[in-house]
Amino acid sequence: MYEPKHMKKVVRVLTVVAYVFTVSLAAIMLSVYYVFLWNPKDVPHRTVHLTTPTTVSPPGPVCPQSVGASLQEKENIQGRNIQFKLKASLLTLFGGTR
Repeated sequence: MYEPKHMKKVVRVLTVVAYVFTVSLAAIMLSVYYVFLWNPKDVPHRTVHLTTPTTVSPPGPVCPQSVGASLQEKENIQGRNIQFKLKASLLTLFGGTR
């Protein structure tokens, strides 16, 4: 706490030098590994396996328009289900009849 200023400066400089040395050493070790030891041919290739969808699509080519149409159809059905559930819950809440 009551050290001379000169000692504080030396400790600070040595800390910075130690930090730079350790970071540089790690970088040098990584570069040596990748230059001399690492062989990219040893890494197995990962393949992507596509799963089949749960719904069966019709045979033949699929055009983007038909995919978009089926998604729109699905959204419409979900929207109608939500409207039906909302209407039923409001009727139940307010005691109305259908």
